[in-house]
Amino acid sequence: MEIKVRGFIYHKAKESYNDCNDRYKANFKTNRFAISDGVSSSFLSGIWAELLVDEFTTQAGHINTNQPLSLHKIQHQWAEEVDKLANKDGQKWFVKKFQKGRRSAAATFAGLHFYYEDRTPYWDAIALGDTFLFYIPSTADQSGENKKELFHYDSLPLKDGFIFNDFPKYLDSISKEPQGVYCSSLRNTLNPGTFLLMTDALAEWFISNDTKALKQLKKWTSQEIFVKEITKLRARKNINNDDYSLVIIELLDDGKEKFNYIETNITDLSQTTEPKKQKTQKKSHNKQSTTSLSIEDTIKKMKF
Repeated sequence: MEIKVRGFIYHKAKESYNDCNDRYKANFKTNRFAISDGVSSSFLSGIWAELLVDEFTTQAGHINTNQPLSLHKIQHQWAEEVDKLANKDGQKWFVKKFQKGRRSAAATFAGLHFYYEDRTPYWDAIALGDTFLFYIPSTADQSGENKKELFHYDSLPLKDGFIFNDFPKYLDSISKEPQGVYCSSLRNTLNPGTFLLMTDALAEWFISNDTKALKQLKKWTSQEIFVKEITKLRARKNINNDDYSLVIIELLDDGKEKFNYIETNITDLSQTTEPKKQKTQKKSHNKQSTTSLSIEDTIKKMKF
């Protein structure tokens, strides 16, 4: 099966990429993809979100629905990073204060896994909070012209009745258990189509606009176009002011029993500045793409 992957990210209005708490990652060795939205009101949530996507995408094998992430392990890593920062010479006062007060980080999450079993391709997914995964089969009526058939696509969490608010379910950097229950979709036959992973502001806009939104998304082929279109949507108040992350995964059936990543175009947050830079790879195999940002840069731009 041939696969094309695009990934784009942008920050809130009047902020910079250093302020962005969204993270995503694609690992072409494990065939895993993850996206996470660090809650901006929590402590060092961008670092927490980065650790979550790193952990999920480096795991091999099926998703363990009882423990999709080694939460205790990631929490230990996060605590070590916070301790290092707090003890650094000349560190800002609030970092030391929050570290002593054991303030935690919070983030929503969605993960996707492709695999073959008995020569058949499958996909598994898991999500927590208002970070979404959508799957649009290639056979879906995406034109909006056939009124007898509704534009159908699957989502995780289920889009029907979902309420977007300021209190999503999340993973906490200190609590032993997730703040909410994971929703999952397992052992689905993998057919040609498009997967979309996106954080909450984009997901809410997509659900509200369906066919129109999908047509727009298909035209977002570079970081520059993504930023331009998000800026337009924001100016028209069609989308909430937030951080925005999007991963688009297109699958085509080439008749072969392996995953072949024929094109990747994924923005690396650590290399993205104003003006934005785009890094493109063609025929990329067995590589990882991420939205990592240095801890020092994150601290410099934190606002309280």
